[in-house]
Amino acid sequence: MTMVAVLLIAIIAALLLIASWTDLTTYRIPNRIPLAIFLLFPVFALASGLSLSDVLWHGAAFGITFAAGFVLFAFNKVGGGDVKLFAATALWAGWGTPLIELTTMTAILGGLLSLAILLCRWTPIGVAVGGLFQACGVKLALFDPTQQMAPYALAITGAFFTLLFMPF
Repeated sequence: MTMVAVLLIAIIAALLLIASWTDLTTYRIPNRIPLAIFLLFPVFALASGLSLSDVLWHGAAFGITFAAGFVLFAFNKVGGGDVKLFAATALWAGWGTPLIELTTMTAILGGLLSLAILLCRWTPIGVAVGGLFQACGVKLALFDPTQQMAPYALAITGAFFTLLFMPF
């Protein structure tokens, strides 16, 4: 892998961390983050020497996940930012086993995130810790009992990092 490809992966990782932070604090993922992740893929494909066939399979991963996410969004099951971020991340993962691993890890980490949200919002320790964050001027979505959403960018980012660092 070329230095340019490694640098692009590092940029994608940084963008995912920013998306996670903004989702955690505001329940929003700025559109420019999934867009940047999407637009950097062709540069990565050229820098890493992916074949046209491989690029098309990566595009298929994007298209399928975006279409499935759109259906879930239409039924108000997931947020639009989560759909865009996951589809852009799936573009980088590609078709086949990496997409299955990304989807599976996102689901597992999303389940753990849901458990963490329950603990943070409904246990005395979670309420106390949330109060400490709020007293410091930091409002985190995990501690807001009025919300029914989850900052799912955390799960997507965790799944991406798992693909990067775990030898499956």
